[in-house]
Amino acid sequence: MPRKVEAVADLMREWRKLAGLNTAAAGERLGLSARAIEDIEQGRRRADDELSRLGLKKLIEDAK
Repeated sequence: MPRKVEAVADLMREWRKLAGLNTAAAGERLGLSARAIEDIEQGRRRADDELSRLGLKKLIEDAK
């Protein structure tokens, strides 16, 4: 059975909510604009690679 690959958009949203950050604060932490965070979460900007997923999973673990 193939494993489920989590979308970067979902991971970004989960991390941001766990960390209690709005899009501006999340963008500041990651060196991106609030608009870039919004675009990633809404699927308007593609940031869907394995390194992004791994990095966001680490941020989620740290936020828990």
